[in-house]
Amino acid sequence: QAGSILYLPVFQKGALVWTGDSHAMQSNGEIDVTALETSYEGITLQFIVRKDLKAEGVFDKTKRNGTSLFTWPIVENSEEWIVMGLHENLFEAMQFASRNAINFLVNTQGFTPQESYQFLSMVGNFDIPEAVNVIKNVAVHIPKETFKNLGKATTLSSGGKFPLTTPKNTVNATCAPQEGKIVE
Repeated sequence: QAGSILYLPVFQKGALVWTGDSHAMQSNGEIDVTALETSYEGITLQFIVRKDLKAEGVFDKTKRNGTSLFTWPIVENSEEWIVMGLHENLFEAMQFASRNAINFLVNTQGFTPQESYQFLSMVGNFDIPEAVNVIKNVAVHIPKETFKNLGKATTLSSGGKFPLTTPKNTVNATCAPQEGKIVE
């Protein structure tokens, strides 16, 4: 969805971003290696480093205690949060997605783990965006509408506004790092 925010944990100083494998059409649950492949002329991305959000323990499972908010990718758009779970085994990916969504609700909404578990059983929408590759992906869609009256519908974005900022449309694809330098 245009204007979505993708939160990625970063574990390497000086990490780079790569984009590619664009599709004109792909099912939700890609089961074959080929979707409707296409090229894109340009894409505008804005990178903001959030040092206030900590990511720990993904590569060392012994440190993965479930208390960190950003150990897995999280997507935010105007309507929902999407929390991921990735694993070679689809059942394990489902368990990771469930645990990550529970941790997300505990850390952002103040739920207990038990309340989160029950809440996700009632309003969490689970799907399988990626089944064809070695690493399977299960996503949990958490609707923001549920939190609207609590004033917590945009806890991850700045100042309660969505989206954070809209980059200006340009003919040339550009990247604006946090320091404000334009890289073309």
